[in-house]
Amino acid sequence: MTKIFNWLSAHKIVNVAIAVVYYLLIVLPHEQVGRAIVNLFKTKSRAYYQHTVLLIGVVALCAVLLFLAQKIKNHPYRTRVLIALSATIAMMILSFNLLLVHNVEIIHFVQYASFGFVIYPLFRNANKTLFWCTLAGAIDEANQYLILAPQNTDYYDFNDVILNQLGAGMGLVILFALGFYNVQRTKTKWYLSAEIITSVAIVISLIVMYVAGEFSYYMPTQGDAPLFVLIKKVYPNFFTEIKHLNVRFHVVKPYAGLVIVALIGVFYSFVLRKPKKE
Repeated sequence: MTKIFNWLSAHKIVNVAIAVVYYLLIVLPHEQVGRAIVNLFKTKSRAYYQHTVLLIGVVALCAVLLFLAQKIKNHPYRTRVLIALSATIAMMILSFNLLLVHNVEIIHFVQYASFGFVIYPLFRNANKTLFWCTLAGAIDEANQYLILAPQNTDYYDFNDVILNQLGAGMGLVILFALGFYNVQRTKTKWYLSAEIITSVAIVISLIVMYVAGEFSYYMPTQGDAPLFVLIKKVYPNFFTEIKHLNVRFHVVKPYAGLVIVALIGVFYSFVLRKPKKE
């Protein structure tokens, strides 16, 4: 794996091409994948579907833990790896009780853990990898919300943004456990980094859209609907229930979502920071 990462780091154009193709494979076929899953389980009950997907997820997680067990045991920063891994698993379990409508949504973890593997060689830096994975996940959700299926949802889905970020975090924890540390530093001032410039550009774009009447937190009661409305319909209770599916979940509001994403980012930035001694 080290040889592959080194080769990709030395051939960044190829790495970017692979990352773009992989990302498009995540983003574009949402509807087709959804229909395929429905057809696969159409003769089964929802309980069977939920339990089957959960079992597959648990087995996959156990396989990953078994694969990492010996490496963690001999790891020079074992405590840090265990903290990162335990916290990530805990957040994933919490998301089952709060954020998921269907258990198949655990695919977010797999997709963005894998995406983290793909783009890590570009940066050799955990913070940068997590930033771009999180941004990619946010764009993925915006694509679904604004383009693929605007009629199927009442809000920009920060739930899925968080799931995407946790998937990327798990991918980085696995890489850290395998010995890929945050080793590459750039000489660019932090405020001139691509991540800061991109963040500022996004904020400025949203401000311009707001001033132009094309961005809004809530759906306005009068006039034409803006191009981008974060919340079309307000769900006042902590839990939203879908009675015919016998499911309830929490809809993360945008302000809370931004805070959660920031806190998760700070956690991984701290726990996956570059070791003082290599």
